[in-house]
Amino acid sequence: FKRPLLYFVIDTSGSMSTPFDGTTSRFDVLHQASARLVNSLGPLIRVGAAVFPYAPTNANTCATGKQVFAPKAGDADGVVAKEFAQATAFFPSGGTPTAATLKALAPKFQNAATDSKGPEAVILVTDGGPNCDSSMTCDVDECIPNLDGDCPGSVGNCCAPPKGDGGNCIDRGPTLE
Repeated sequence: FKRPLLYFVIDTSGSMSTPFDGTTSRFDVLHQASARLVNSLGPLIRVGAAVFPYAPTNANTCATGKQVFAPKAGDADGVVAKEFAQATAFFPSGGTPTAATLKALAPKFQNAATDSKGPEAVILVTDGGPNCDSSMTCDVDECIPNLDGDCPGSVGNCCAPPKGDGGNCIDRGPTLE
């Protein structure tokens, strides 16, 4: 029996602290649901996880994500699910460096189709647009502050040079790539 690997790539950016249902944050809902899934699948799977951003700072809010739980076989006792929950318990902060994180993790999955241990699936869990490519400029329809209604009407496009911050543009192309 070959156990499939479910590898979670979990968004821990600041927007994940937004309340989901008025009291519980998006991150808490996601975190609890992921741990319940790992627990319910138990010995049928292997599980691993990365979070992004990883250890963001004021100087680097878009720190590339990294693995926080190395792939491990699940168990019927729920021990692995508890370890998974502890390893992925973070306080949401920072930006959403989705493209950089997926690129950094890609070598882990280069043999996914032929892995002798079983198939592999990456589960990307995020609540919003990737926004950490500071080299980007974008139109209003790709600018997160504009899309969120946080850009003053007098400015027009909060992502336009010279005052625009490319880190607020949706980094669609590199993320999909």
